[in-house]
Amino acid sequence: MKADEEKAVNDLADTLPFGDEIRDLIFEFLKGESIEAKLAYDADQLELIVALKEYKDLGNTYAEEWLDFALRRLKTDIARELAETILETDSSLWWFSDKGDWWVKGKKE
Repeated sequence: MKADEEKAVNDLADTLPFGDEIRDLIFEFLKGESIEAKLAYDADQLELIVALKEYKDLGNTYAEEWLDFALRRLKTDIARELAETILETDSSLWWFSDKGDWWVKGKKE
């Protein structure tokens, strides 16, 4: 059995007062031809890449293989540049680069 994405989108859109707009945007995304659709797709992949980088840094032995597939799905140069930066950065630094009291007090003094 194969999912019928078009029918699912149409069924959802038909129930909404702004359904035509949602339908158009979803179909634009699924076609992947516009720069906006490509960037939205890449943003989704980058979120996965950030998560996989964190898993890799925490020792998940499968994350490297999954990262390879996610990286190959990127469509834009800017997304590939961002992914390169993500992979070069220790994921703990995203949350804890400042080892001061910010985490205790919530503000810099």
